Amino acid sequence: MSQVQLIQFPRSRRAQRLLVPVARLIDERLQSRAAYYNEAATEAFQKGDSAEAAKGFARALRLDPRCPVIPFNLGLLLQSEGQYEESATWYERSLRIFPDNSQLLFNLGFCYRMLHRLPEAEECFRAGLRLEPRRADILLVLGVTCNEQREFEDAARAFRRGLMIDPANPTLRAYLGTALKDLGDLEGAQAELRRALELDPQHAYARFNLAWVRRLQEAAASRETASVRG
Repeated sequence: MSQVQLIQFPRSRRAQRLLVPVARLIDERLQSRAAYYNEAATEAFQKGDSAEAAKGFARALRLDPRCPVIPFNLGLLLQSEGQYEESATWYERSLRIFPDNSQLLFNLGFCYRMLHRLPEAEECFRAGLRLEPRRADILLVLGVTCNEQREFEDAARAFRRGLMIDPANPTLRAYLGTALKDLGDLEGAQAELRRALELDPQHAYARFNLAWVRRLQEAAASRETASVRG
């Protein structure tokens, strides 16, 4: 029998019907093995064995390259080690398979932000909010990202939206106070920063910025006094 005849597709209908369930069975077995290695790698990651976890995720991915969870887990592993560029690459791969996942968009946006790719980070956070509008954590990082781009009004808007969802969040209060400071609303900034410290007296960011606001107020008062005397 020639090599061509050996690889020829079966002509009988019965043989063709048999190939489908066999192929599915093989696929299911591969997926089952991939799930096993993914779970084992997750356990290793939780125990702090990053090297073993990376090996397990890589093996799982070879068995089931279409699964969005495995590249997501690889991204999470690399993100935890501060390897943001590599992490973003795996998140991007996962996003191509599973685009409607707000947590994936949140994590990818975080990596972009750490890589100073702020417009792309902002786009990810906004996409995540379109999927889950009531995620105060995304609104917080969106506001911070806008603030870093000197988009102070957008930042304040994001922080206010976050506070409508989580009004007792001292970090949202502190960042709203900072955004108001940058917009020139020193009284509003002072009120929000004080509220943040009422919620968390140890909030260092709020305390630092409240002191800065007070210095700005004192400087403004001195200029006004000098102007009246002049």
